[in-house]
Amino acid sequence: MPTDGMSDGILKMIINAWPEVKHTYLTTTIPRALSMLKDGEMGCYMTSLVGPERERITYMSDYTPTPKLALVARKNVYSKLPKNKEGEVLLDQLFDDAEIRGTFHTKRSITPLFDMLLSRKRADANISFVPPAGNGGNILQMLAADRTDYTIEHEITVLYHSKFNKTIGDADLKLAHPAGLINGRVAIACPRTPWGLQTIKKIDGILTKMAGTPEYLEILTRWSRPETIKREKAEMKAFLQSRALPTNPARWDH
Repeated sequence: MPTDGMSDGILKMIINAWPEVKHTYLTTTIPRALSMLKDGEMGCYMTSLVGPERERITYMSDYTPTPKLALVARKNVYSKLPKNKEGEVLLDQLFDDAEIRGTFHTKRSITPLFDMLLSRKRADANISFVPPAGNGGNILQMLAADRTDYTIEHEITVLYHSKFNKTIGDADLKLAHPAGLINGRVAIACPRTPWGLQTIKKIDGILTKMAGTPEYLEILTRWSRPETIKREKAEMKAFLQSRALPTNPARWDH
């Protein structure tokens, strides 16, 4: 069942606007969700990053800019992180550090730049990988237990787990902006079947009507820090203006 996360809030709005159908929920891993979509199963995935590969296997309707990425670090190593004059963390230098411990989820693609920098890291870089668990909160647990020094995660994910997990909430963690990581968009994705096309058209119409409401903006920003909301105000305004228009049907033709 939906909770009060950002994507859950959007899902609740869709459900309330579409009472004539029965809505059921499945919690699963990202690989499993994508496999189900590729196989044409009758279900839609709430939090798909937009990209060419996923556009090829699904029909998509965007509902938010990608939540801002943050470099999450233990406070005792924060001052050691390489930064530019704007205070953003320089990932190419950090990934080559042999002392500061970084941990990421196995096979997770965050952005093309992240993937490229990680592939070029030195052989002795102090970086480890773990499978995702606990709705993405397992690395935050590792940070709280001093088993790693930093990771990169969506800011809203960090704030959500900090609220509902006392161990993470009580940990001495600091957030910084990683330099150069360009954010994209997040969409609801339905399978490329006649059912999927009919469903995404209905969802897109609902999102178009909702996008101009104060409730919609509140849902998209409820898990963001005030400084992030201020920093990204222009981008959010531009997105909401575009989201208030229906998706161009040509997007679903290829």
